[in-house]
Amino acid sequence: MITVQQAIELIIQELRSAQNQHPLFPTDPIHAVGIMAEEAGEATQAAHDFTYGGKHAEKLQKEIIQTGAMAVRNLINFHNFKANKSPQVEG
Repeated sequence: MITVQQAIELIIQELRSAQNQHPLFPTDPIHAVGIMAEEAGEATQAAHDFTYGGKHAEKLQKEIIQTGAMAVRNLINFHNFKANKSPQVEG
């Protein structure tokens, strides 16, 4: 069992790794939240594979940690978000 503190530490480690690997982060919320959604989609796939495919739980845990890290990264960068609509979008 993982404690709250351990879970947060795992997310922080993943966040630091992502920031080092990809120092720039989108300033438009569509792309920023899209990164988080991609990780959540991978977590959903890993959950399916674990439940129905006999895959290992470690992959699921890894994807959940990555999703948490991207949620935190969105919060950290929230003040940089700009609502710049694409010129191709009306309204």
